[in-house]
Amino acid sequence: YVSSSGDQTEREIDVRDYYRGQEGCHFAGFDHLRKAYRKLSSKCVKAAVDLETGESLGDLVQFFEQKYRESPEYLYDHLFEKYGCEIYIFVYLAAADGAVRAQERDIIARYCLEQEGFTSLNAQKIDAILKKMYRPSKHDFHKCVRNSQLGQTALEKVFSIATAIVGSNTKPHSEHTRALEYIHKQWKQKLKAGEVSF
Repeated sequence: YVSSSGDQTEREIDVRDYYRGQEGCHFAGFDHLRKAYRKLSSKCVKAAVDLETGESLGDLVQFFEQKYRESPEYLYDHLFEKYGCEIYIFVYLAAADGAVRAQERDIIARYCLEQEGFTSLNAQKIDAILKKMYRPSKHDFHKCVRNSQLGQTALEKVFSIATAIVGSNTKPHSEHTRALEYIHKQWKQKLKAGEVSF
């Protein structure tokens, strides 16, 4: 490993985190040389070996990407990458009255588990992610609704789930009504008046 100041060291790293970058990547973990958790750049690595297999690693980005795709976390991250806007819409609606309740999270988790390629995920793990999830702002919500590239059937499904989330409240908050009206108005325009029957 050659640092930006030109110091060359040989290090053994127990990698725990991997961060994509425009050029190369960063990775972090316990550095046995420094006896501390360190974050390092792949651009500074001149030679690397996987200590588990003894394999010489020519492309660290490819190596870390492969390891990441084989990890249990990958499918959960991929779910939120692929359906992030829809999930943001749901979480915004659920949080409109100040809290995302278990019943609302359950509706969102069921939607996630219905998506092709994600049926094997664990509902409790999705629930745990939703509990910790950032609460989208009204701006985020509006942006997701406006920028949606979903087809008619998918839009109808998302609107149905959004309506179910609002309907799970004994007394819907005024923001619930405004948000559903916003979705309806935006998507009616996208799909031509009368094409979608909400």
